[in-house]
Amino acid sequence: MMEQLEFIAQSFQLLPIEFFKNLFLTVFDQAALRQLPKQVYLFWLSVFLLIALLSLYQNYRNLLKARTIEDTPASKIRSTAQGYAEVSGKQYSLPNHELLAPLSLTPCTWYRYAVYRKNQKHAWFLIAQGESIEHFMIKDGTGFCVVDPRGADIHSNTHDTWHGFSADPQGKSKHLIMLILGFIFGGYQYKESRMEVDTDVYALGNFATIRAGEASLTQASLEKQADLLVKQWENDYDSLMAKFDLNKDGKLSAEEKLAIQQAAEQEIREKYAAKNQEAVINVLSKKGLTGRQPYLISSTTQEKLAKKYRFYAMLWLGSFFIFMPYSLWWLAIKL
Repeated sequence: MMEQLEFIAQSFQLLPIEFFKNLFLTVFDQAALRQLPKQVYLFWLSVFLLIALLSLYQNYRNLLKARTIEDTPASKIRSTAQGYAEVSGKQYSLPNHELLAPLSLTPCTWYRYAVYRKNQKHAWFLIAQGESIEHFMIKDGTGFCVVDPRGADIHSNTHDTWHGFSADPQGKSKHLIMLILGFIFGGYQYKESRMEVDTDVYALGNFATIRAGEASLTQASLEKQADLLVKQWENDYDSLMAKFDLNKDGKLSAEEKLAIQQAAEQEIREKYAAKNQEAVINVLSKKGLTGRQPYLISSTTQEKLAKKYRFYAMLWLGSFFIFMPYSLWWLAIKL
């Protein structure tokens, strides 16, 4: 027990306590501050004022996000009103657009990653980073909505950090020994955040129902609707061909096919055109939002996300009450 206490005491001796003590005494020493050159004094006064004002602004922004989340009514996708709205449900990739996180190679709907390398001074520096912009879907019991993650404030529940031996890890090792060896000897650090497939998601943004023929739709966001329309077309074609089966034997002779081909295809084209005009897709994006309408996507619930923003707002308010009085004190020194 005594050896452990002695080890802890020695560990504290490694911290530059004297440095921080001297720094603290210096920044509150009026005599020392009065001797600062005017340019240095004005520079640091500007920095402290800027931090104070930034803290106040961030406090306002986080409170605004919390209040917006709490005040925006929840609704099902099918009955969601056009404009600023919130949706929730399960999240999935678009058909034929499955997404893999680049470092862990894990299926997901959204990811953000960063790769760091250790230099000769054993300090980590960034060598690669990225974030996905692919659309994904939110589904509830009434329908689905395509989500554009670009420009959103995204909060994911899954965060991975591990170490390895190359800039491209090709997945996260499942063996504990390899992870330990990478942590001890690896020269690379990987950080990855993900939104997992088939998990709960909450989103707040501009909800728009768009007809399939409108040019504003992207190819990716139309994938699911296009698949449905193709299936409907095929089903209608089979039923129409059956209607022209004159002898009702379940087969069409060459003469029957030749006689009805033009009429059937014309009817199919008319029905498909009408359905294509009526086909719509729901899209949630940042498009059209004002500065007072935050665009949010989160793996947490509405209540937890609002509490998180209120906590952030409290931290920024604390920062304001530290730097603003100190800035005024600095200003009073030279007056």
